[in-house]
Amino acid sequence: KIHPHTLIMITMAARSIEKHMRLLRRNTEMSLYIGFLDSVLEAAGTGLMTLDKEMRIWKINRIGKEILKEEYLDGKPISVLQGLDLDLDDMQKNPGTWKGREASLQDNVHFYYTAQPVMSGNHELLGAVMVFEEFNNIKKLADKISGAEPFFTFDHLIGDSRLFTEAVKLARTAAKTSSTVLLLGETGTGKELFAQAIHNGGDRCQQAFVPINCGAIPGELLESELFGYVDGAFTGASRLGRPGKFELADAGTILLDEIGDMPHDMQVKLLRVLQTGEVQRIGARRIISTDTRIIAATHVNLTKMIELNRFRKDLYYRLNIIQISIPSLRQRGAQDIEALADHFITRYGNGVNLSGAALDALISHDWPGNVRELENTVKRALHLCGGSRIKPKHLVLQAQPGTVTDITPGTLREMEQKMIVNTLSEAHGNMAKSAKHLGISRATLYRKVKEYQIASYAA
Repeated sequence: KIHPHTLIMITMAARSIEKHMRLLRRNTEMSLYIGFLDSVLEAAGTGLMTLDKEMRIWKINRIGKEILKEEYLDGKPISVLQGLDLDLDDMQKNPGTWKGREASLQDNVHFYYTAQPVMSGNHELLGAVMVFEEFNNIKKLADKISGAEPFFTFDHLIGDSRLFTEAVKLARTAAKTSSTVLLLGETGTGKELFAQAIHNGGDRCQQAFVPINCGAIPGELLESELFGYVDGAFTGASRLGRPGKFELADAGTILLDEIGDMPHDMQVKLLRVLQTGEVQRIGARRIISTDTRIIAATHVNLTKMIELNRFRKDLYYRLNIIQISIPSLRQRGAQDIEALADHFITRYGNGVNLSGAALDALISHDWPGNVRELENTVKRALHLCGGSRIKPKHLVLQAQPGTVTDITPGTLREMEQKMIVNTLSEAHGNMAKSAKHLGISRATLYRKVKEYQIASYAA
């Protein structure tokens, strides 16, 4: 028989053991939960930081430490990160204003962040959480979204003419350096393609490529586009400010397209950036150092612009470190025109080919719009030919009065041949109409076509 006191003690011991086991199970579950939260923090692709209500750093993940360039931050007050001003009370009152902010700390630490208050189920303020991303990563994402990500490489530059291959060779050399490049060439010759190829062929290929057309933006807006601005810099300025193109291109490449059209006052400010490597946002006191590779491009003759006092000589010397002259399509010759036409037909067409007469017409055309004009001509011809063979009538080439077509130098025989090809092209292969326009008989025209081995223009 068990004594009643013994039974009570056994019961109490059993309950104590059961309670202890519940605590152990709860602690185990809590440890697993905390471990899971730690794993979530580390698995995040951005910087994550949690703070208690005393604004002490409770947890920060590995990526966060790498962005901030600080290893031991757990348990320290947020004030150790000088330049990052977090106000927990204001976060609670105005959480919307703490999204998408920018911060710059010592040691060139630059990031965007969003900080939000953490509340309990009883609406008690527990602390805050901050999500942040390195500035350069934001730039890369912006490039992908905006379509500014450079696509073209040297493999995309098509042509075998001497002038063109010399330009490509010099561009390959330029890609191996960080020197400033000046691209010269007529409209449509492919200056931005060269710029992208130079960027992608160098050490900065993983960084941002930021193009800006200096001639397409009004002078009063160009400064803010290039250098950025801070809150309140001018009427209509974003409350959060905005980085300029030079900041976005830091460690990467900026393409200053149509530099010859840049307003004179902006040329002075650009010259200072080239001399010092520093930019200053409109309305800001802080100077920002940048390591940006500069490629400038223009279709105008900068030497003549200097003579007219429309372009600064000192800026020209700063830009003209590696000068690359991209030849026009008419300078590149028949071989490159045929290669480019075949490329565009393959790219946009589906089993369509080019007749010999159409090829002769393409070769004899002056191409004032260069490769861009040739591409558009081929695309139009593919629509007009209805999926069959491209003939001269599908090209719809327009004569350019007063252009090089009319005065191209050469031997008398070469000029006669070109005149016949141009006339046949304009008449869409009509021999009678062409002969009448040239002032010769049809028999003479047929003889000349045979003599010069011009492909038949018969429809």
